[in-house]
Amino acid sequence: ALPADDVEYWRSKFDAAHMKFDLYTVFMELSIDLTRENGYMAMIVPDSWMSTPYGEPLRNKILDETYIDSLLDLRDRNVFSGVTVSNVIPVLRKGDHGDNPFPVLKLHNKGSSVHAYNHLSENMIKSTENNNIRLSMSADDVLLIERIENQSVRFDEIYYINWGLRTGTGAKTEKYIV
Repeated sequence: ALPADDVEYWRSKFDAAHMKFDLYTVFMELSIDLTRENGYMAMIVPDSWMSTPYGEPLRNKILDETYIDSLLDLRDRNVFSGVTVSNVIPVLRKGDHGDNPFPVLKLHNKGSSVHAYNHLSENMIKSTENNNIRLSMSADDVLLIERIENQSVRFDEIYYINWGLRTGTGAKTEKYIV
């Protein structure tokens, strides 16, 4: 764990130093900042930034300031000997971006070539809560989620709910319970 003074320093300088952050998110943010317009940035990183709450500011920065050119999924590979972490390699281009789909790639068995097993777009990512990046998500998944949300009635709209002791904040309770 980083010393508390270091954590506060990173938090004062980088949006990606959010919650109980992992230091690689700070390096990703700095890499984006240092990349020239229309330049590319890629690095091998753990996949946790794509869906964890602490990765949300980084995901937002990526969506706002870059175009995801491709994303190499290495989650089924043991990339680093003795380390059990799932990895991805995002290839980002800084600057203007549209909603063109980008390929999600995997290595072939021998690792000498890659193939696209899915395509995602910025709009698909933005359709998820907190801009989570789900590598296997399809356009049909997005439509299904939208239909469920549009045709559902919140439980608290039809029933009064009462409970005893609660932990956490009122905001979390409102978001996840009611």
